[in-house]
Amino acid sequence: MSTFHDADNPQEVVVEQYINTQTARQPSSEKNLRFIFTRYLDFNATATLYFLLNQQKFLPYFQKEETAHKAKQIISRAAQKAGYQNDTLFFKNMQKLIATSLPDTSNFSALARINFLGGQQNWLCYAEETLTYATNQTEADWMTLNETATYSNYFSKENEVLQTGAEIMARAVEIEKSYDNLLLFAQLLTKAGNDAAAMQAATEAVTVATQTGEDSRLAATFIRKLKKNQQH
Repeated sequence: MSTFHDADNPQEVVVEQYINTQTARQPSSEKNLRFIFTRYLDFNATATLYFLLNQQKFLPYFQKEETAHKAKQIISRAAQKAGYQNDTLFFKNMQKLIATSLPDTSNFSALARINFLGGQQNWLCYAEETLTYATNQTEADWMTLNETATYSNYFSKENEVLQTGAEIMARAVEIEKSYDNLLLFAQLLTKAGNDAAAMQAATEAVTVATQTGEDSRLAATFIRKLKKNQQH
């Protein structure tokens, strides 16, 4: 996995040197755990791997949600980079590490696959993998669903991708019925040819925005355009 270790990164060099000066016991001190937690370095950096392999040690000082979010970001970014570079060897090694050393293996493995496919810009497989994750996930991770749906909405014109994106957002809206989620759901629905459902989602987006005090102009514009198109 040396491809993802940047020896020329000044911050990584400094952190690496610092950690290497610590004794076997010192890395788990509160000071060092807090230091490691605030660093976002390459996947193979000592600090990154120490965090991934010792997440329980960070829980006395950071919330469980914070720790899980950091781990997800590390896995997702590295997998996306591997996909972009088509580095299948790195990806296989990452999956081995996830399978043998990380908690919640199934979710981390799914996130890695999703982001690897996203990095490859394989939009249909990316969307399908995310839909599987949306169906099987054991936690309310609507942000991953929103990210895939956003990429599908902006970068793909394939009807199957757009339909899958709409299915993904249906699940995301179940988890988090926010203005942004509802508007994205509406956009994908109309691109997939379901204007009636799109109108319903966009109208609900305006309602949510009114309740929360958000700016609903994009949804209102979307509704006007949809009504105009239906008149022709």
